[in-house]
Amino acid sequence: MRRVLAVSFLDDMQVPRAFPQRAHPAPKDFRASVKHTLVTENRELHTAASPRSCRHLELTAGRGIGIEYEAGDHLAVVPQSSPRLVSQVGSRLGLETVMDSYVSIGAAHPEECDPQELSEIMHLLPTPCTLREALSRHYDLSAAPSQDALGVMSAFAENPAESVALKRLSMTSASGEYRERVLGRMLTFGDTLRVFPSVRLPVDVLLETLPRLQPRYYSISSSPKLRKDSVHLTVALVQQPTDEPGRT
Repeated sequence: MRRVLAVSFLDDMQVPRAFPQRAHPAPKDFRASVKHTLVTENRELHTAASPRSCRHLELTAGRGIGIEYEAGDHLAVVPQSSPRLVSQVGSRLGLETVMDSYVSIGAAHPEECDPQELSEIMHLLPTPCTLREALSRHYDLSAAPSQDALGVMSAFAENPAESVALKRLSMTSASGEYRERVLGRMLTFGDTLRVFPSVRLPVDVLLETLPRLQPRYYSISSSPKLRKDSVHLTVALVQQPTDEPGRT
């Protein structure tokens, strides 16, 4: 496959030279406008006898920090991948020694990129940013791999049988099998690495293949006329068994 990104790692001494004037959030990154809040209440609305779960959550921005919203608005909650999952993926791909190293991203073929493309690649991540932070806050390890991603993974499977299986799942003609074996079983990117243990993705291919972590939107169930410094959410919790022991 033809690679788009060129990824290198920097130590603490190299960071000031690499990013002398480029300490920035990534452009169009929703985190630039994030407000940190404190969960002041999290309680179950159903009784213990109910098989269902619905949580009432109250979030407060803090004294003197207002939250502007209207009744019926949505609140975007910025997720993070679990530290356990990030460590598992890093270990699985042999990246343990560089997880806390700073990442520098450039174009693999800059001569073929126009200025806009070069700028977008250089600003994929805020700087400076470690690989652990990138996988925790910017890439979605819990998403189901797309068929295109499975095709990429097939090229890096050292076991021929696994490579063939991944390639088959990536084909348009196998969309039904993909829905059953991947989407139906709720396989995540991390699960796929477990099911196909011979896959060895280089870090640049990893960052090209993973989807970006997106905010989760929830309807606000409170009114700003009551409290301007607090937002209430009513969230139904759905649990389904998965193929990974201990994960629902």
